[in-house]
Amino acid sequence: MIYIRINEFGRANEHHMPFHPEYGLNKSKEELEKEGFFVENIPEPIEQVGKVAILKGDSENKELWYEYEERSLSEQEEVKLLKQENESLKQSQAEQDMIIMELLFR
Repeated sequence: MIYIRINEFGRANEHHMPFHPEYGLNKSKEELEKEGFFVENIPEPIEQVGKVAILKGDSENKELWYEYEERSLSEQEEVKLLKQENESLKQSQAEQDMIIMELLFR
């Protein structure tokens, strides 16, 4: 069971061992439910290039979701995107060349 507490900004803070004798929160289930709620699992974020997933929640409805915020791309991500763009441009250029050749040699 995972304990979720929503902070003042709507972000979800999670604790995976709320009742552990050493690492737990030293509160009963009833005490914890006054400040948060329990879930069996947390949804997986969707990977999006250039964005970071922020786990958000609603204590009243006991719901969790992700909001995505912009972030800088890593060098590896930039290189990957530039390579994809380059391949796309090469393909477009090849298609244009074929059209021009067909028009010239009709």
